[in-house]
Amino acid sequence: MINYVAYRKFVTLKNGKRVMFRFLNDQDREALIQLFQEAPEEDIRFLKQDVKDLKLVNYWVDHLNYRKVLPLVAVDLERIGSLRTPPCIGASMPPSISARFASSSPAPSATWAWAL
Repeated sequence: MINYVAYRKFVTLKNGKRVMFRFLNDQDREALIQLFQEAPEEDIRFLKQDVKDLKLVNYWVDHLNYRKVLPLVAVDLERIGSLRTPPCIGASMPPSISARFASSSPAPSATWAWAL
């Protein structure tokens, strides 16, 4: 059984940036809201749900069920020292959502969920 609270995976991206993957938790609420609020319209235009709707994002965070959906976030390890809470730079959303934000050029076959 996976310990969802303690799970961490450290990765170095092709551009040299170090990130930590972990499961989304309720402390990520504000960062997730900010991510969606700042998302350009062309990146969210074709999503099935309105990710700028605060009620929707709050519902996702309030109803986390790791047995049904494993929402991952990528934390920028270079920013942790300067912030009280690590910023959420990426998260995979429920299967009904698919979109692509990229901070670096992923391979064409790569599947991305959300990243700043």
